Amino acid sequence: MSTHIEVLESFDSFQNHVSNTFFDMSCVPVENDSGRFQSKIQAREMSKLGVVDITSSAINVFRRKTHMSTIETPQYLVKFQTSGEGLVRQRGQEAHLRPGDFVLCSNTEPYELHFPEFYRQIVLAVPQAALQQAVREPDIFLGQRMAADVGANGLLSQMVHSMGPMLDNMDPLLASKLENNVFDLLATALEHGQTKPRLDNDGVKTEHLFRIKAFIRKHLGDSRLCPDWIAKAHDISTRYLHMLFNDENTSVSRYIQRERVEACKSCLDDPGMDIYTITEIAFRWGFNDASHFNRVFKSAYGITPRQYRQRHHLQS
Repeated sequence: MSTHIEVLESFDSFQNHVSNTFFDMSCVPVENDSGRFQSKIQAREMSKLGVVDITSSAINVFRRKTHMSTIETPQYLVKFQTSGEGLVRQRGQEAHLRPGDFVLCSNTEPYELHFPEFYRQIVLAVPQAALQQAVREPDIFLGQRMAADVGANGLLSQMVHSMGPMLDNMDPLLASKLENNVFDLLATALEHGQTKPRLDNDGVKTEHLFRIKAFIRKHLGDSRLCPDWIAKAHDISTRYLHMLFNDENTSVSRYIQRERVEACKSCLDDPGMDIYTITEIAFRWGFNDASHFNRVFKSAYGITPRQYRQRHHLQS
């Protein structure tokens, strides 16, 4: 096991260190927070789990579509609120966290974190494949507050809170057993701690759409993305897939196109993407014809991609 501690006294240092510790995201300090920006990050790597202890001044954090062009390791992040309060948004869900609560997030989808005051969180980084083997459909918990006073949630929070300092001097064999205990307790909390009633037929369709849309967003830049591939990946018929999207008054292809053009728009909003041409951005997100992309973009936003980029930069 390895441990790394950074006491950071500037916002830029915090932004860089958070991105290096986790993955790309945008951090924005809260302007009305008094005094200079302060933060501390302590990262520990175990054999299967990562444990990151973060404290910082008030801040907002955004994981956007533009940050997801490459995801080396799909992970779930289990965020335990230790002090202060926080608001987490993912998949249209909002989790208002108080000390002892936690929330499950995925690095393969956009999310937001809002901390209006000095706070502390301990984050468990869990390989996506491992949790999906241990828990049936863990994605249904994304963005959902797991309250400290429900089921095994409080016990899990206490264990995670107390284990950090112990790990530094712990025998490797004992540390491995503790890691397995934490993972098993997390699986137990998710399996038995959810408060949603059993899904009816409409609920099953909603969950199918959640998973399918997440899959589409994850693979927007993949040339294989098409109804047949999506249906096969989710073990459903292509006919059922089309029915799901017909119920939302759209089609699979139109939804893919809309997500791709929105991802391109987000890149055009980002000054950091100015090193790429508009065609490169379009091809990065799955378009294969520049003229077709221009037509689709103008139909969606009323102006060409070049006009949009120029206008946005003038406004900035």
